[in-house]
Amino acid sequence: MRVKGELFETVKICLKLRKIVEDCVKKSKERNQYIFSVAHEVLLERLGIEEKEKEECEEIEEEKRSKEEECLLYILGVISDQMIKTECAYELINTLYEKIRSEFKEFKPSIIVELNSEGRFSDIIRECFNETRINGRSCAAVKNAEKWIRQVPKYIVQTCKKLKEKYNDNACLFFEEIANIAKENLELTPSLIYLAFRMLPGIGPKKASMVVRDVTIDEDHELFKFTELNLSDVKKKYFTKIPIDIHVRRVLGKLGISRRLRIQYDYDYQAIAEIIYPENPGMADAILWSLGRIINEFKLSDKYVQRLLRQC
Repeated sequence: MRVKGELFETVKICLKLRKIVEDCVKKSKERNQYIFSVAHEVLLERLGIEEKEKEECEEIEEEKRSKEEECLLYILGVISDQMIKTECAYELINTLYEKIRSEFKEFKPSIIVELNSEGRFSDIIRECFNETRINGRSCAAVKNAEKWIRQVPKYIVQTCKKLKEKYNDNACLFFEEIANIAKENLELTPSLIYLAFRMLPGIGPKKASMVVRDVTIDEDHELFKFTELNLSDVKKKYFTKIPIDIHVRRVLGKLGISRRLRIQYDYDYQAIAEIIYPENPGMADAILWSLGRIINEFKLSDKYVQRLLRQC
């Protein structure tokens, strides 16, 4: 007698999601487009939802930045991308860059450390929040803004202090260290990249996993722009992990997986991701995270999620 129990139903859902991930990966390569943008578009189409028109933003020509400044901006952007919306976090760091650059004519870790020792950095951060606007709304008004202001700047300062003392005040040397270790001692693996970023204050398991995920799919990633490495150097992509956040938990619950298997630990979520897309488990995040954002944005009921599965 062939039993079709909870495990069978769970794997069936995972395999349906795999088809969507494979579709997104294929289109991402064909268009040379970031997979999260593709996933958002694919999911809206499958759900039969017409995306709201976004306001066109005037493009501002950016001042040419040095390689060292670009490296530092990337690292601080990763640290800042927590508690508040991603677009707000990265715009805040750009505003910080402009403020510091206008006063000191350069943007280096040591300057941020000095501003903090003078007691000025927290005031500058608050000014950045007030001046940075996303879709016409001040970042100071976003959810968790005060919590971010209390917690994240200290991580920025700690990381800048580390870059100043251990990497000769040059953030590019952090990337060069990864490249040198990969060339001389190890392969460039997800585990090596993960550990490198986990060693920076303010970058926890979730953010480090997100960096790893992006490195394994983006040939234009900063790790490749700032070193002689390239995407083909990344080995054992099946070691990637899915970053666990509220979107992933909610979506797996709406899909019925959490209820069936009583999923509650990170290992549980990783096992699900490995079934969804074993070649590169971190890629499952593109679907789960994007679907979570869509459900939240359009206030979708569970029937929409089930419609998505029926189409596979």
